[in-house]
Amino acid sequence: MTSSVLDATLCLLLVSAAAVTLVDVSPRPERTDVDASEAAETLSTSTAEIEYSLASGARRAGDSERFPATDGPAFGRHAHGTFAQLLAESTLATPTVGGERVTHAGDDFRRRVRAAVARSLPPRTHVVAEWRPHPGSSVTATTALGEEPPASADVHVAVLSVPTGSEIDDDAAARRAISEGFAGVATVVSERLVRTWFPPRRARLALGDDYPASALVRHRYRRTAELAGATLPPTLNRSTVSAANARLVSALEPRVEADLRERFDSPSSAAVALSDGEVQITVRRWSA
Repeated sequence: MTSSVLDATLCLLLVSAAAVTLVDVSPRPERTDVDASEAAETLSTSTAEIEYSLASGARRAGDSERFPATDGPAFGRHAHGTFAQLLAESTLATPTVGGERVTHAGDDFRRRVRAAVARSLPPRTHVVAEWRPHPGSSVTATTALGEEPPASADVHVAVLSVPTGSEIDDDAAARRAISEGFAGVATVVSERLVRTWFPPRRARLALGDDYPASALVRHRYRRTAELAGATLPPTLNRSTVSAANARLVSALEPRVEADLRERFDSPSSAAVALSDGEVQITVRRWSA
């Protein structure tokens, strides 16, 4: 979907090109102009080409030494896919940890995707794309379009599920829950977060790339470490990716474990509730 292997590292997760799943979750109304399923079908089948820039990631990094140039063709990227896939990927490109944004490299991507998707939607339509590794997680990614329906409106709802290629081994999570309790489940979640934020092979390629790619990935590592309370190796390069990822996992585990203990009654119930990695896109429509 993106213009280079590097862009996958700059986004949170890799959105799969697999078919988007549409679930109609409310009764079909008599009036077809308020049918959310039709709008959802448009999102899952219509395609677009999006030109965007990563420059905001450099401008908002507040680091003139590492980002001597903050604009120009080198920051340009493009993405192609269905509206649903683009909405999912642009949402995942702007994650938050405890309410704090990781980086701003995906700002322009999300803005341009939101504009393209909004143009495709009929009036009185509200769309929310959301991803969380588990219910109640302090790590999340969300995008909303359109006004919310009035409280008195008769609302029709349809849900799209967009695969991300970040599935968790359910059996492994269950085994860790039994043998290590909440800490074991937290390790499973933390390892997936770091693996999908910084896929080792792609991270090594990106760190060996030219400016601004390498600088943006280093900034993403440092910003993630800051939010997670991790201490990274003094030098971030191809040879230190494994060490950097391991330190991020260790730092995230206590935060994730606290989330799980607050939300779930037992480690086993937490393991069962782990997200399958899909981005959920909820479409709501209502009559005037």
